[in-house]
Amino acid sequence: MIEKEIGGQAIPVTQVYVPPQPDTHAGRPELLPGGRGGGAPQTGPGYAFTPEQLTSIATEWDELADKFESCERYALVLIEVEGPGAEYASINNAEKINESGVALLEALHQRVAYCRSMAQKFRDTLGAYGNAEGDAAAAVPKSTGTLG
Repeated sequence: MIEKEIGGQAIPVTQVYVPPQPDTHAGRPELLPGGRGGGAPQTGPGYAFTPEQLTSIATEWDELADKFESCERYALVLIEVEGPGAEYASINNAEKINESGVALLEALHQRVAYCRSMAQKFRDTLGAYGNAEGDAAAAVPKSTGTLG
């Protein structure tokens, strides 16, 4: 039962309110473009990481890959599902579940490969950092003596 009717007109609004976006890098300046706050200063756009950060990020990618691998057992269960009966609907249902399990297993394999690839990229970058530091150390003359 409506006690009071509210008069008015429904007019479509063409403006859309977009709330301000929170700073997702709060407290982590090393994640800001240009690498401000972390590692060596950069002259152009990009990110800068310390060797410890590179190792930590690579480890996180590997841990994510491990989680995807641990989910593969669920996909294997779906692949082995059998229908509860011999009628067409049960068999058809089981076939669809099997197909879903195969698709899930393939998706998990792809995600594991991607995560391992990303982890390796961070390890490769860590190696490049070490090589660059070694090259720089070799280029600086090691002389002793007085200033002047």
